[in-house]
Amino acid sequence: MRYIGIITLLVLCLTLLLLTGCMINTVTPEISMGNSNNPSSNNPNSNNYQNPSTDPVEEPATEEQATNLSSNNPNSNNYQNPSPNTVEETVIVATEEPATVEVDTTKPVITGSRAPLPNSFGWNNTNVTVSFSCADTGPIQSGIETNTVTGAIVTTEGKNQSVTNTGVCIDVAGNIADPVTVSDINIDKTPPVVTITLPGTGEYVLNQSITATWSATDALSGVVSPTSGTVSIDTSSVGTKTFTLPAGTVKDKAGNSSLKVSKSYTVIADTEEPVIVDTEDPEMIYPQKWATGTGTAIDPWAGDCINDAYAAAAAGDTIYLRAGYYTLASTLTIQGKTVNLIGEGRGETFIVTSMNHSAAMIVYDDYTTLKGFTLDAASQVEEKNRYAIKLLNGDYMTVEDIEVKNAGYAGIEYADINYATFRNLYLHDNSWLGLHAAHVVAERGKHNTFQYLYIWNHTHHGFDDGNDVGVWTSDCDNTYDNIHTWNNGLGGLIFWYLNGGNITNCSSYDSDGYGIKIGHSENVNVSNCSAWNCNDYGLQITYTNNLNISNSSFNFNNGTGIKIIDSSNIALTNVISKNNDVGDHGNLGAVLVESSTGVRFTSCQFYDDRETPLQDWGILTEGTASIEIINCKLLPNGTGAIYADTETVITEKILAKF
Repeated sequence: MRYIGIITLLVLCLTLLLLTGCMINTVTPEISMGNSNNPSSNNPNSNNYQNPSTDPVEEPATEEQATNLSSNNPNSNNYQNPSPNTVEETVIVATEEPATVEVDTTKPVITGSRAPLPNSFGWNNTNVTVSFSCADTGPIQSGIETNTVTGAIVTTEGKNQSVTNTGVCIDVAGNIADPVTVSDINIDKTPPVVTITLPGTGEYVLNQSITATWSATDALSGVVSPTSGTVSIDTSSVGTKTFTLPAGTVKDKAGNSSLKVSKSYTVIADTEEPVIVDTEDPEMIYPQKWATGTGTAIDPWAGDCINDAYAAAAAGDTIYLRAGYYTLASTLTIQGKTVNLIGEGRGETFIVTSMNHSAAMIVYDDYTTLKGFTLDAASQVEEKNRYAIKLLNGDYMTVEDIEVKNAGYAGIEYADINYATFRNLYLHDNSWLGLHAAHVVAERGKHNTFQYLYIWNHTHHGFDDGNDVGVWTSDCDNTYDNIHTWNNGLGGLIFWYLNGGNITNCSSYDSDGYGIKIGHSENVNVSNCSAWNCNDYGLQITYTNNLNISNSSFNFNNGTGIKIIDSSNIALTNVISKNNDVGDHGNLGAVLVESSTGVRFTSCQFYDDRETPLQDWGILTEGTASIEIINCKLLPNGTGAIYADTETVITEKILAKF
């Protein structure tokens, strides 16, 4: 029981200490097996007596310990009475490393790719799939949170196409990737076109040595060499034969192979005599497969043999018209089947219309050739939209060695054609116009060639090329060479809305109106051109920029020789304008510059050397203008060399001494 009492006392003491907040110094009591409350239990005479010498011996206190003990002795001067409530606590503080914050400031990157890759020429001949991927980049990457980036499939043919990604790519930090464009996509799916040309009429005698020629063109990527060649055709047996070039004769730069192309011809026995054409005999009959008439000027071929021939021909064939007369009872429409129409020459093969067609011939198909005949559209009434020949929406058409006359409106009208050739044409006595452009589609009317054209006797314009779109055709690059007009009503030559191109060796004379007009154009070169004896100005330039004129003359016109109005950067070099008359147009000078800037005259001659000069001035300016004159002859004239409006600025005024 005494053990229980001791334990109970200890528990009470501990509880008291905890309640009072005092520090607990844990003491482990040493309890002997005897009664600790009985002093006699340690009496040497007691049965429980323990000899002290058997207890552990404490080490003597060190000097420091002794000092500490004495300092806390109640009798010591340094004694400190411990507060009964003082608790000595041990506080353990947990410390953490400072938190590190990472910042992502780098945009993700979108990467584009295309499939399939282009060939060595940079072209594809199939659809191109453009794909985009997005990835986070930089030293600290927060990761991609939003990725809606997508590409596209390019299916259209064309050069320098591109695709820019749609959608966005955003990382967790909110950085947005810049869009990416995959460019230089060139697609050409169209095979190159091979054209076979046989010499003569396509009829040859047995064992005759005949060489056919072929040429290849490709409108987009271009043909890989060779682009042309010659082949001997078989004439070893009599009959109708076919000459064929196999598929794959040529390839374009996109890898497209040409299709098989064939040409028919006839071999006759060498005992047969060819037909002799005698154009002097009006009763001579000229055999033609589809003809049924007499073939005289009085009685042209009966029926509609040219249309019959076209209906029977295969694509790529040529209808050869021997010398004689043919009637067009209905419009010949070449559409959906390219067939060439070739006669023996103008003045030899005559085609005469017999009805008031809107057009005698309409051509839509690429690579069509009309050549070697006279077309008389005398049956057409005089009204607008009556044409002898009309060319529409095609490429690589050829009109050559043809005479066109008596059309109700225009001899030839062409619209929205590219890469066409007009050569050696004689257009006259058509009601309004000789050759007229009516482009209505932007970026058409380009890369055409007009050469050796002779145009006269029209009530309006002789030659009218331009567009009705009202905007420049970029890089039209047309060639106008040796075009000559005379005796036309409103004017001789007119060029509208051109961007680029060359006008050379052209002339207009004896016009009831102007000679040459250039308007709403830029980047055009004019050289070796002339206009004389026109009833108005010789040359007019309006709303035009960056025009160069050289080695040209505009003389003896019944109005101003040269007018430059509302234009800029016009350079004239070695140009002559002299002896122009006042007439009904109030001409006061060889050259009029009105509301134009950057006009430069170099080595030009503007004078009137007649006994009684009618040109008042060499150069006359009106409105705001700036001109530069270098080494020019401006005298004699009726009044003087230059009349400058008060708003005109003249720089480097150097006049020639001759």
